[in-house]
Amino acid sequence: MRSLTRILVCLIVSALRLVIASVGEASDVRGDALVFEVDVRPIFAKHCFECHTKKSYEAELNLSEAAGVRRGGELGEIVVAGEVESSRLFELVESGEMPPDEEKRLSTVEIAKIKRWIEGGARFAMSPNDDLPRLTEHDVVPIMLRRCTMCHGPEYSEGGLDLRTRKSMSLVACWV
Repeated sequence: MRSLTRILVCLIVSALRLVIASVGEASDVRGDALVFEVDVRPIFAKHCFECHTKKSYEAELNLSEAAGVRRGGELGEIVVAGEVESSRLFELVESGEMPPDEEKRLSTVEIAKIKRWIEGGARFAMSPNDDLPRLTEHDVVPIMLRRCTMCHGPEYSEGGLDLRTRKSMSLVACWV
């Protein structure tokens, strides 16, 4: 029964994410706040992906996905939502320092769009965690069996926990 409830909750959350994403796309048509995936990422794809993606990770900066933009690069945060003057990314593109190739420089319209995006709160259609790999029990259980059963197993049951079986692990999940 709990599994069915979890599945229903996941479906509802997924549906809400789709609705929120579509509202974000429609907001640009009305002139509201811009969304990274729809409005800003295409600019980065045109001018920045040669050096700043998962594969070409210069300055430890990945501009191809929301999590990379939020994480920033080797110098830290590059976008401060709502604060253009504190956003290193805007400073670099406005000054012409980035991209370094003059032929790939951003137009004034593209720079203005990035500025509007930051001023509008640097919104993302997806949560930054959406593009992280999902963990399953197949990832976690082996770690628990290897690391936790020494203290929470047959010889010692610290805290009254025995983590050798799926049933006992599910009891722990109920407490959390």
